[in-house]
Amino acid sequence: EEYVQDLRAGFKGFVEELMTRSPQSQVALWEFGQAALRIKDFTNDAAAMQKEVARIFPKPKAPSVLLEALYATSEALSKVPSPRRAIVALNLEPGDEQSAQQPKKINESLMKSRAQVWSLSVQKGALKNAPRDVVLNTLVRNAGGRREYIVTQQAIEGYLRLYAAGLAAQYELTYARPAGKPQVVQTGARRPGVKVIAGIFAPQ
Repeated sequence: EEYVQDLRAGFKGFVEELMTRSPQSQVALWEFGQAALRIKDFTNDAAAMQKEVARIFPKPKAPSVLLEALYATSEALSKVPSPRRAIVALNLEPGDEQSAQQPKKINESLMKSRAQVWSLSVQKGALKNAPRDVVLNTLVRNAGGRREYIVTQQAIEGYLRLYAAGLAAQYELTYARPAGKPQVVQTGARRPGVKVIAGIFAPQ
């Protein structure tokens, strides 16, 4: 399979970058070919995670259940004490998405877990499941995170290292409002070149 080495290098780079910058981070590994399965539980043991990453192998003929995996990982993250939670998803297009999970339930779960979605798609052809793409874009907008497309698998490692660096750094803003409970929070930046990755979910 042509993607194997690039997938492994990408996740190896992600773990290396994240654990170097933020050694206390807890990372878990999931797959979503035909079923959403947790193949490595949350750990800050970089060596153990790298060992699992070295075993990653694509399932090219298995249908994708990425949306089910997003729900499952969000539910799992909601039970892990952490000041910041994020789901990093990598998928290869075109893909045959067969998730039965409703987008509304995923959105509600992300609101509960406060997890951001950092999605990276390797675009090798036309989208086979455009509705999934719409859902991913909506989830990233609501929960916060990033949504990027690349056209070559050689760029996977660079982007995942970039994601890790972004997740290891953050700014905390404290604000107050006159009265009432907000439904959404809107943020932005005036400085050229600055991109805000915050979601619109209001504090609970």
